[in-house]
Amino acid sequence: MEVNQSQPKAGQPLAEIFKAYDIRGVYPAEISEEIAYRVGKAVQLLTNAKKVIVGHDTRLSSPALAQSLVKGLTEQGVNVDLAGLVSTDAVYFSVGELGYDAGVVITASHNPKEYNGIKVLKSGAVALSGPDFKELVIKNEWPKIGVKGEVKEVDIIDEYVNFVLGLIDQSKIKPLKIAIDAGNGVVGPSIEKLFKNLPVKVLPLYFEPNGDFPNHLPNPLEEENTGELRKIVKKEKCDLGVAFDGDGDRVFFIDEKGNLIRGDLALLFLAKAVLEKNPGAKITYNLICSHAVPELIKEWGGQPIKTKVGHSFIKEVMKKEDAVFGGEISCHFFYKDNFYTESGLLSLLLFLETLSGLKRPLSEIIQSFEKYAHSPEINVKVADAQAVISKIKEKYQDAKIDLLDGVTVEFNEDHKTKTPVNEDNGEAMNRRAASGSWWFNVRPSNTEPLLRVTVEARNQEELKKRQEEVLRVINN
Repeated sequence: MEVNQSQPKAGQPLAEIFKAYDIRGVYPAEISEEIAYRVGKAVQLLTNAKKVIVGHDTRLSSPALAQSLVKGLTEQGVNVDLAGLVSTDAVYFSVGELGYDAGVVITASHNPKEYNGIKVLKSGAVALSGPDFKELVIKNEWPKIGVKGEVKEVDIIDEYVNFVLGLIDQSKIKPLKIAIDAGNGVVGPSIEKLFKNLPVKVLPLYFEPNGDFPNHLPNPLEEENTGELRKIVKKEKCDLGVAFDGDGDRVFFIDEKGNLIRGDLALLFLAKAVLEKNPGAKITYNLICSHAVPELIKEWGGQPIKTKVGHSFIKEVMKKEDAVFGGEISCHFFYKDNFYTESGLLSLLLFLETLSGLKRPLSEIIQSFEKYAHSPEINVKVADAQAVISKIKEKYQDAKIDLLDGVTVEFNEDHKTKTPVNEDNGEAMNRRAASGSWWFNVRPSNTEPLLRVTVEARNQEELKKRQEEVLRVINN
């Protein structure tokens, strides 16, 4: 075995960069060229790959990290196709369709520019998690390989664009006007090729890749990052607004009134289109989506399947259940036709194909899906997440409890609930939930030391009251 004597800087929290879905941290203090080099070597050991495709996002540190990772791969005898600046979903496609043994993307997705990370998938477009690499990277011992691998540059964007175009009926797309914010991320060049032969007028915002992200962070989940896009949609009377995250695998939609469409409502819009093409199909959704999601999927003849939060869990369930489509409230949308992986470009095309056939405004369609008042996730810092979850289970033991991901507590209209009240008033805790059904989920973050809280109720007034109640239990 060869031991590499180069070590990370003293005091570097190396173990903390191995996240549930990828390897991620601040560059160069937490994730460095040395770490990328070791990950490259570990990719070969974990996948037994002979040929790997490597791409990267627009971050200023990404080319150097990619170069170091490629060095680690080739020293283990792996041949590398270097795709350069490319979206994450294009690499997913390449591993699934083009026969690579593994794929690697240097990206920190939606995080600020000082972050970077590494996403890895093996044959079949199956994602590897950060913890898969932890022991190997920290141990830093590698078998000696006699033959060094070769590197060549490739361009996969045309093949990927043609692939996703082939999955929709292009003849159904009508002349539409849409505004697209690429956020100075990776998707600008791909979008230009995507619409080359489609009857769609695109108003481009920030298509030029720039790792400084000079206009706004590449995270459309934060309202301030879509402010300009929403204004342009209204001012220019666009049919749709579209925003991509930094690595292009997530896509967010804005209706004609300039309103950001919540991820689970966009999921429903796409699911209805998928079910029209695949009657009776299985559709996955994660457990913090509105209860309207499974209810409407059933109403449309589909089979809803609930999953944990996180792309790796969703992909696993989709394969096991042979689901054709799935999604998350965070705007990851997954397709069986795309090897059970996300595709921002395919989601956009399917959305446009469906939008072209609407006889009502998009905003009216989306509003019809909003059966309940649903809160965004609230992040709460706690000293001991599991202790808080145990306390919630005890406080609400007379309700319906689901432990699929954290704890989900659900109340039906006739439940007597053990509802905590302000401890200062000394009132009894047992009372009837007179306002009807409501539910909440509290789960530990997979990437940060936080609890994430989601609440849904019949109306906004009830939502506010229940949200305050749950947060009181957590904070006490």
